[in-house]
Amino acid sequence: MDLSIIIVSYNTKNLLSQSLFSIYRNALGVNFEIIVIDNGSRDDSIQMLKENFPKVILVDNEQNLGFAKANNEGLLIAQGEFVLFLNPDTLILPGALKKTLEFLKKTPEAGIVGCKILNPDGSLQYSGRGFPGFWNYFFESFFLYKLFPKNRWMGKFYGTNFSYNQVREVDVVLGAFMMTKKEILDEVGCFDEKFFIYSEETDLCYRMKKHNRKVYFFPDAQIVHYGRASASQYPVKMFQQDHRSRFLFMRKHYSARNTLFSTWIIFIGVFLRIIFWSLACGYAFLFKKEFLKNSRIKLKVFINLFIWYLGLKFAK
Repeated sequence: MDLSIIIVSYNTKNLLSQSLFSIYRNALGVNFEIIVIDNGSRDDSIQMLKENFPKVILVDNEQNLGFAKANNEGLLIAQGEFVLFLNPDTLILPGALKKTLEFLKKTPEAGIVGCKILNPDGSLQYSGRGFPGFWNYFFESFFLYKLFPKNRWMGKFYGTNFSYNQVREVDVVLGAFMMTKKEILDEVGCFDEKFFIYSEETDLCYRMKKHNRKVYFFPDAQIVHYGRASASQYPVKMFQQDHRSRFLFMRKHYSARNTLFSTWIIFIGVFLRIIFWSLACGYAFLFKKEFLKNSRIKLKVFINLFIWYLGLKFAK
């Protein structure tokens, strides 16, 4: 078995179906298996899988165990020499799997490989990220990464500062498509289950670097990624999970001082966004009512984040 494709799904029936069809259609030349971990979906995903994809290996969890733990479940039963962690809201384009496999096989220093990710309209989705830390959070909190996206330092966190047309070593690739060798995960360890969702790929890439394994962006393979298919169902909770995972990552890998200062910078950024979205709500109410609903959702998200940070405990 060349490749085990592990997909964690939560209420993404239609997108998952499209993703699976794209794999079977565009995985020529690859001996693969597909393992779907369903995290307690309530949208008939299980029935769809059984009826339309009988060859898929299905793990049906009764509840949502989180992205990290579910992927680890899939890894325990994977038979492939290589493993691909793939989001259910993706479409595999022709040659993507075979090309990435070939790149991994001829690049022994590679720990993880990510591909070029496109938005549904064909535009580029920035997927080669920098590790989090004080300065990257500073640039984010004060909108500098938006004002100077091509800057060497300010564009690194969100990967807007380099060309996506050549192979490049990066700190982190998006968890939507991460291919590695199974024996490397035996050495480094798989996902840390303390991360329910978000930052688990950052943590894994960080540990790869600590084990002298490189993380590569590989543009010859391409996929389409719809993005936040599960997260959009619960925006407030998911933003809180995102920030909780940021804090867990820093507390795990950085000093207490770095964690404290970085958290304060993020907190200031949240406050600034409350001001911004409050003004946006007022403007939308007066002049652009079609934007009012989205502005109110964003405002609610950041108010809840602000309250969450007020109750944050720093003790290990």
